[in-house]
Amino acid sequence: MNPNLPVVRKSLYTLLLLLFAITVQAQPGTPDITFGINGTVLTKVYEKRPSTALSIAMQGPDKIIIGGAIDFSDHLRNAVLIRYNLNGTVDSTFGKNGIVLHTSIYSSTSDDRFRKIEVLQNGKILALEETDDMNFDYQFNVIRYNPEGTIDSTFGTNGIFSSRMNIEATEIHTADNGDIFVGGYIEKGKDSVGCMIQKLKPTGLPDSGFGKNGLLLIIEKEYLNRAYSFAIQKDGKFIIAGDSRPFWGLTQSFIMRVNTDGSVDSSFGINGIVKEDYITPHQIKTDNYNNYYITGSYDYGYLNQQVIVAKYNASGKPFTNFGTDGKFLFNTNNSSSYGTSLFVQKDNTLMIAGVISPYQKSGCILKLLADGSFDQSFGQSGIVINDSATFYDAILQPDNKITTAGEKMSETPFSIKQFVTLTRYNNDIVLPIILLSFKGFKELASVTLSWQLQTSSYTTCWLEHSKNGTDYLSLYSAENKNTGGQILSYTYNDRNNSTGKNFYRLKLIDESGKTTYSEVLDFMFNENTLPLIYPNPANGYINVSVAKKSSFTINDQLGKQVLKGYLNGSDKVNIQYLKPGIYYLRIAGDKSVTTTRFVKLN
Repeated sequence: MNPNLPVVRKSLYTLLLLLFAITVQAQPGTPDITFGINGTVLTKVYEKRPSTALSIAMQGPDKIIIGGAIDFSDHLRNAVLIRYNLNGTVDSTFGKNGIVLHTSIYSSTSDDRFRKIEVLQNGKILALEETDDMNFDYQFNVIRYNPEGTIDSTFGTNGIFSSRMNIEATEIHTADNGDIFVGGYIEKGKDSVGCMIQKLKPTGLPDSGFGKNGLLLIIEKEYLNRAYSFAIQKDGKFIIAGDSRPFWGLTQSFIMRVNTDGSVDSSFGINGIVKEDYITPHQIKTDNYNNYYITGSYDYGYLNQQVIVAKYNASGKPFTNFGTDGKFLFNTNNSSSYGTSLFVQKDNTLMIAGVISPYQKSGCILKLLADGSFDQSFGQSGIVINDSATFYDAILQPDNKITTAGEKMSETPFSIKQFVTLTRYNNDIVLPIILLSFKGFKELASVTLSWQLQTSSYTTCWLEHSKNGTDYLSLYSAENKNTGGQILSYTYNDRNNSTGKNFYRLKLIDESGKTTYSEVLDFMFNENTLPLIYPNPANGYINVSVAKKSSFTINDQLGKQVLKGYLNGSDKVNIQYLKPGIYYLRIAGDKSVTTTRFVKLN
């Protein structure tokens, strides 16, 4: 018996496992089994007190932080932060055993929760705390934490900015320069509700140059307007989204664009506002072209509330080629549903997380193509349903996986409790090849072509040439691995042209195998500028035809002149003493110089 046989079998088995691991790719929309237990993390903290996650963010490439609330007594909650490792385990190095609690500075009888959190580039955490007392008077705090979970006392007053006005804050964003903006709405009496933006300096103090002491109020007469989300454009303008209720009438969407000085941008929508019946936006996002996407609910009756995704252009008009008249509706059959989070991915597909029927506490993830139709490759025909957890917020990780935050119901014989729940799903994208430029210019008898493209995935690029505009042959090819979105530049000089038109194009193939072509460039060469050389390749001599008497030189590939003379009409040029290789025939006329390549054989 061969003593090495068991080792060989074991090695072969290991090799097969490795090959299987390499070749099998997780299906997009399936739970990520490397996260928690089968893709789900359920966190029970402080003697299994009821808790919920309302917001989620990445801290660096390998930490996940949630903001939410935990019940302690009589449904009065404390705000809570929890940090997780990338595999879903609680990171005990954060706060106290991975958890940070915060109790409102206003009252021991207030209901507190971290509505939104944002992680800064330096790892510090901005937490937007919403609090209300027993009289349902709302205030908000912005608290800045150090990366490890201690309060940053250099921010605001002892680490906190506090607003004592009756404001319900819903969103927080940080601009590129470090300025902080909080969005929400303010109630000034039962018949006066308006949107608000609070601006803070990076130090946590109000910016007195914005609005009134840093607070911008937008009150529309005869309407109760609430802002649930906002986004900052690259030019610094704000786009605010929420709902609008006239004193008597239907709920409408409320989308407004505001200039950097706080004035309404009248070039957007109608007098700066877009309204549509039955729509309540819960989140708004912009893309690189200042197009807008909203998700939320489309509500037209009891238990007839659907998830909606809508797209608008920079002027506030619906994109008619998206969904149906700019809208996509997800019908969940007589349920109360709404979208909570939306992402525009680098390949222009959309990821939407949401809640289905709050009574059943289910969550959903939808993936849409750029035209507003389902991406059939994700989940079940573009849909993922989780029957046991809600999705109040979500993030796209650097590896494009989607992680949701919410709560899961836990039923006992005497009570129903909910606990912080995270779920993670596999997701992949094929990044588009962006052709930034494709140019060419004719110089004598040659064409120089240059192009730039941008991609973050594996691509192949061919430069092709045709003499008739139909049949193309490859002149040059390049394979590009993942370049992280860098701009790639190429130049190619074609000296082997023929009389008449010469056509050029780029052929681009992305990682999925999709082929696209650039525009076609064409250049004309006539007999006065392009000499006729034959045979080519040649051995003892070449025949050269020119329109009139001209001088010529022949240079090798290094530019060294090896032969010169004169041509008149059709002449033979003796090349038998030249070494095999590539040469360039340069012909000088009265007003032009042309260069043509030929090959000398053995």
